[in-house]
Amino acid sequence: MKRAIACALILLLFPIPSLAEEPASTLSETFADSRDANGTPCFAEPISATHTLPKREGVVSGKIATIALNARVDPNGMATYLRILRSSNIEALDTLTVNWIKNTWRWKPFDGSCKSTNVSVTVNWRRSDVGPGESKANCTIQPIMRTHTLAPRSPNTRNLSGPVLMELAVGLNGNPSDLTVLQSSGNQELDALAMAWIEKAWRWEPRSEGCDAYRTRINMRW
Repeated sequence: MKRAIACALILLLFPIPSLAEEPASTLSETFADSRDANGTPCFAEPISATHTLPKREGVVSGKIATIALNARVDPNGMATYLRILRSSNIEALDTLTVNWIKNTWRWKPFDGSCKSTNVSVTVNWRRSDVGPGESKANCTIQPIMRTHTLAPRSPNTRNLSGPVLMELAVGLNGNPSDLTVLQSSGNQELDALAMAWIEKAWRWEPRSEGCDAYRTRINMRW
């Protein structure tokens, strides 16, 4: 009895720390519209097994930052050119991310009539990494590329052009919601068509329970 009371007092004075798992680093990938000479969309379907994040060591280990970049993918499925759109402000982390994507990521070869296609990538680095071969949690934002298409034109919008910049949430089930227009094309009907099509057709791979909420931006060019 005395021993139990003593143990209880020790636990009150020196409580055992609880283990709270921090969100792991995640990445997202969005198809940026590209077309061949005939106006047919060029898709770069990712080879998911290669789209991982590197293990960080040294000065970049555990750093919290976000990097956004654009990758040009050739018909062989390789990133031939990468441009940083938003830096992490940590040069070593930017370099690690760019080199990893260029040397490791691959896409399925696509129709030779397309000279290249563009993919927008955002990496949200957190304290915890999910490196190659690990499956701690399925929190990677992975688009289902065959669904990421342009909306069929209505008769009223057939001759209209302009970009529509939208922001949306992606649920754990891979469905988009809470769509808003950040920059209009200049035509409300064209804006509405783009938003309705994304909500109806676009999908992402489902993620595990416990993953962070995710928002992304899409620029649909008409």
